[in-house]
Amino acid sequence: MQGRDAEYMKAACMAATFSKDPVTRVGSVLVDGAGVFERGYNNIPDYLYSDIRSISRFEKQSIVIHAERDAILRAARFAKKTMGHTIYSTWLACPRCAVDIIQSGIKRAVGHRRCLTLTPKRWTGQIGQGVQILRKGGVRVDWLEEDCGVEILFNGKKVLL
Repeated sequence: MQGRDAEYMKAACMAATFSKDPVTRVGSVLVDGAGVFERGYNNIPDYLYSDIRSISRFEKQSIVIHAERDAILRAARFAKKTMGHTIYSTWLACPRCAVDIIQSGIKRAVGHRRCLTLTPKRWTGQIGQGVQILRKGGVRVDWLEEDCGVEILFNGKKVLL
């Protein structure tokens, strides 16, 4: 692990608090040599719905933007380069997000070990596959063990990361 990993993971945890998801709130931050330059959290596209709680579970799964993808898209929107940088995410990473991380040129991905161990059984295969895709794509994957002191909503329960 690297020196400022806990600080950057705390920033990802703080980003998760912006999510309005009623079950699981995930946050991500993109980091370069100068520090955090973009954040993302799981949400729905701007102006599509006013409240994520107003849509069905099926529809939510179809349109939700995961935190990693949100951070990457926000960086693209403002012409910020992601090549060679690091992404920190409270819950790392589904296959779709893994592909986005690779395609955007990110070289390191850091997840929080507690979210990994608390992953519901229905998602463990997806998360495992995402991590394999990252590694196969040349992305270094690390897991932070330290507490960040931020409470997030994970699988319907409050969890202190």
